[in-house]
Amino acid sequence: MNESTRRYHSRVWQRCRKAVILKYSGYDVWLLGIGIWEKCDPAYVHHIAERDAAPDRFFDEDNLIPVGHASHEEIHVWYNNGRRNEALVRIQKGKEVYEERFGHEYRRRSETSAHPP
Repeated sequence: MNESTRRYHSRVWQRCRKAVILKYSGYDVWLLGIGIWEKCDPAYVHHIAERDAAPDRFFDEDNLIPVGHASHEEIHVWYNNGRRNEALVRIQKGKEVYEERFGHEYRRRSETSAHPP
């Protein structure tokens, strides 16, 4: 089992993953970036700065967002086809849309979900 696989099976990752999904109430942040309010079931947790490029941010909740399967696939297509910056703008927009709607709850979840890697 390689290091990435071990990390994904760790209790720390499972707690982190749950915290990120809770932080955004299970909404697909990628879709929020274009104004679509849809929960992801099942939820994938996407590393905004990819895990191989930024291994030190693997458990960084500010670098993680919940997305559905199709959204996760689309993000990586954009990343791999020269649209990374556009994808990052859309992800940021999704995070902002969520915070605008649930601001006080979002901040409270962010503050209480932090845990060491």
